[in-house]
Amino acid sequence: MKFRGSNMMRRIQPNIHPKNQIKQWTLFKGDLVQIVGGNKDVGKQGRVLEVITELNSVVVEDCKLGIKHIKPNPLYPKGGRIQKEMPIHHSHVELVDPTIGMPTKTELHWTMNPLTHRKEMQRLSLATQTLIPVPEPESKFKKLAEGANDTKANLVSQVTWKPDITKCPFPSPFMNELERMRRKNREAQAL
Repeated sequence: MKFRGSNMMRRIQPNIHPKNQIKQWTLFKGDLVQIVGGNKDVGKQGRVLEVITELNSVVVEDCKLGIKHIKPNPLYPKGGRIQKEMPIHHSHVELVDPTIGMPTKTELHWTMNPLTHRKEMQRLSLATQTLIPVPEPESKFKKLAEGANDTKANLVSQVTWKPDITKCPFPSPFMNELERMRRKNREAQAL
């Protein structure tokens, strides 16, 4: 326990030293995982709600529920106690292989995507030797309905300007002013 503020004692959450933090995570938000260790909810499966890289931990849906005391606020006018998911260390959690529905150890593999021509991270299940895709991150814009100020998709896909290297892309007075500024800067640096 350490003192914080005036006469208020509060536990400081332990942070992992940067050299001990995991560099390449195999668990991502939205993954189905099973708890394989620890003293609470062993054998239970759930989705990853959050990955806490500073603590090498994950928060799993409806697993390791703890009680949090809440002061009265607009959401809870009377205050009280609520149940909340607590972080679980990554070593107590394993990814569930979708083909067999059992927890498995995984390795990271980089594969070339032929559509985007970029390397993509894939996870290889060591139990069945199959690739487990990384879940797509949720976009906050997908849930929003198209409004009056939104640009339509067919207008976005239209080509309205084609570059031409024979012509200057900016008006000549603007280019002349840029050249004057460049010369002035060069003269100032020579002094």
